[in-house]
Amino acid sequence: MNSNNGNNRPRLWVIIVAILILIGCCILSLVLAGVLFARDEGLTFRDLLSDPFQRDPQIQTTEVTPQVVEEENVPQDQIFVEEITPQEEVEETEKVPHEQPTQEETMPPEQVDDFLLAITSSGIWKVNETTQEALQISTDVIDAPRPYRRGLSPDKKYFAYLTGDLDPTLVLLNLQTNSRVFETPLTGPNSQIKPDMDASDPGQSVLLAMQNFDSMAWSPDSTHLAFVAAIEDSSTDLYFINAADLSISRLSDEDSNAAYIHWSPDGRFIEFVTVNNFGTGAGMNMDAIWVYDRSQGYAKLLEQSTSAGEEFVSWINNESFYIHSWSAMCSSHNLRIINAFTGEQDVILESCFSGVAYDPIGKMGIVAVSDMFIDACQCGDVDEFGTYSFGESLGMGDASIKIKKFEYINAYNVELLDPGNLFTIYTDEGLSHLFDETGFPISIPDGVAGLKPFPSPSGNYWAWYPYFGDNTGLWVTDNQMNVFELSATASGNVIWNQDGDTVYFFEDNRIFNAQAPDFSPTLLTEILDSQIYAIEN
Repeated sequence: MNSNNGNNRPRLWVIIVAILILIGCCILSLVLAGVLFARDEGLTFRDLLSDPFQRDPQIQTTEVTPQVVEEENVPQDQIFVEEITPQEEVEETEKVPHEQPTQEETMPPEQVDDFLLAITSSGIWKVNETTQEALQISTDVIDAPRPYRRGLSPDKKYFAYLTGDLDPTLVLLNLQTNSRVFETPLTGPNSQIKPDMDASDPGQSVLLAMQNFDSMAWSPDSTHLAFVAAIEDSSTDLYFINAADLSISRLSDEDSNAAYIHWSPDGRFIEFVTVNNFGTGAGMNMDAIWVYDRSQGYAKLLEQSTSAGEEFVSWINNESFYIHSWSAMCSSHNLRIINAFTGEQDVILESCFSGVAYDPIGKMGIVAVSDMFIDACQCGDVDEFGTYSFGESLGMGDASIKIKKFEYINAYNVELLDPGNLFTIYTDEGLSHLFDETGFPISIPDGVAGLKPFPSPSGNYWAWYPYFGDNTGLWVTDNQMNVFELSATASGNVIWNQDGDTVYFFEDNRIFNAQAPDFSPTLLTEILDSQIYAIEN
């Protein structure tokens, strides 16, 4: 018996050793796996031993491209053109093909608000205020839109413009990378644009629709650029570019030319008109007034028009806007509100007037009626000249009163200045009166009488410059109405920095800045062999 036990002991130890070796291999495998995991996750040995709930997670950050606003019930494969109720289906622009340009050499990204944009005869330049260096980012000659600031996205990331004259091309520049990121021809084989066209040529109306000042517009959130183009048909249609993926969508399909684009404040609606022919300057042959509803995915007919022009004034809120008609016989008339949801209209002033402006912030509008319309208006009776106020800010108890006398001024035009929300009144003496958003009159210093003001964002300083003819010059006033002459030869637009204490202007090919409180001009940069047309920031 002892002999048998002795023979079994060696076998038992062999089994025990084998088991221990197997356990050791398992432990080693787990350790190696942990090391590999820690290396992949960027963790240290101490991190592995610490409480996992106390450890900060390793978060990967990714730059997010602006996304389209959430749309309710938007069909993804089709859109509709509707006359108040959905009607004929129009295939949503099978993502319209566009040319991808060869990527240009890019410069390191800059801070979005740390530059000026100079539009010149030699192309587009980006000026760094800190280094005073000017970098040319495009050699294209810009044909539209004007004023050039319409091409600048609200977030200042992109600048869009048209170039090419009779072969219009839409170009999109990324101002963070200083690169040309997108371009597409705006015409196709059916556009009928040709040299030596006159007003009767269909191609002339196509070209005018694309080159008018409201031919493109950025959405308030900078996610989409709406524009008109004749890519597929012989007339222009409404399109937009999605800034997230640079895809194009077609939004309308009408026989007449889409033109004059205006986004609602919340970005849901795009108001536009269709025009049969733009004429020779004495009026247009109108077709209709439309809105494209992004939430529903169709274009809706609001009004069939027979006037010689429909001129957009302003959005009142997210669903209604002011618009008026124009004709050679009546001039401006039929000022009314149109509801984008229902198409319902509310006429504010049916008879003739000479100018109108509305401030959507102060909820006040001013309409000017010149004495030339007394007993001469073909679209209603004009009993008395002067300026009249309208809008929600009137606060009148009688809702039937939609307009009331404001000032006895024989004016031929009214304009709302932005920034500043100031109403400017133009008479035979030029710019003669200023009113704030409440209708309170603002005195004009003698040294800048007749000049057009451009308030700074802070409102502490105002720039003043001629607004007509070949007159030049630039002046600044402070809140004590002290007048500073900055330049006798400055021309074109001026801009302020965000703090409102530095003004920028240009003379020929040189850009200057002048800082408060003494506003002594300093040369910022010079762009050789160029003439500056405008500066933006």
